[in-house]
Amino acid sequence: MHLTLHKHAEGSAFTHPLQFQECVGNGNLVQILNGRGQELQRGWSPTSLILAVGGTVLVRRGRVHAELAADSALLVEDGAQYSVLCQGHALCFILMFGNTVLATRGASSASNGRRLLSAAIAAGDTLLHPLIALYRRCRFEPEGRMDDHGAAAGFLYGVRQRQLKAEAQLARCPGRTLAHKRDVLARLSRVAAMLDAPGGAPADLATLAELANYSPTHFLRLYTAVYGASPHDYQVQVRLDKAHRLVLRTSLAVRDIAEAVGFDSRSTFNRLFRRAYGQSAADLRDCPLASHHRSAPVNVPHGVGATAH
Repeated sequence: MHLTLHKHAEGSAFTHPLQFQECVGNGNLVQILNGRGQELQRGWSPTSLILAVGGTVLVRRGRVHAELAADSALLVEDGAQYSVLCQGHALCFILMFGNTVLATRGASSASNGRRLLSAAIAAGDTLLHPLIALYRRCRFEPEGRMDDHGAAAGFLYGVRQRQLKAEAQLARCPGRTLAHKRDVLARLSRVAAMLDAPGGAPADLATLAELANYSPTHFLRLYTAVYGASPHDYQVQVRLDKAHRLVLRTSLAVRDIAEAVGFDSRSTFNRLFRRAYGQSAADLRDCPLASHHRSAPVNVPHGVGATAH
């Protein structure tokens, strides 16, 4: 599969699917952006992966934003409108998927066909390894056409296999038809992906509902039914789960873990962690099981995101 590579800071902005198709033909589009301290707007986007490289990238969708730590990513669905801001020396590597690869690799009715769900993907996730390698190749390639050696198709296949697990969530979505249920899940996953991202800022219910294109009351009812928790409780549990893994698998200080997963208050983190796991993070770290897990060190950067749903 071929890529069309653009490396200038402004990249290419699209307003319509046909405009994108004319640009890439049967391939995909890669952009490497530095942003130059400016927030770059995307009024329309095909299905895309936004990968942070070398630092933190701020992604904003409507009034909801998330901070992607280095080597973590956000998958956004077809038609998404978002903006990116590269902080410090960070770069943003954006891979936009063309119709050919979306339609031919691993697509089935069980995996939502060509429509993928939004998802946050953690730094260190094996799904991202080929794309990080692809970024390193792209750095030294001139703009134009190049072969991606199957990286895009392989990534999409892996994502679809994981998103088969979302069938349980799909069954909890209301709707008279399968298409309606999938639309509900796609809207809710936009919000879940932003909450999953490591530095996602808490947003009020009305703002989250706006991202999903629902009224606040309807959104809260749907989200709670599908994900088993309110958006706030969901985000807290996601962050506690990340903290639990970091306590067991790394030697990071507990205060650094609390900050890395998004807790501003150490006391709040300690209280919620103890309530969720029956003991403090410090006590968990001192148990023999934690020592066993840490015998094989794991390289975990600041702000580790959740894996794809």
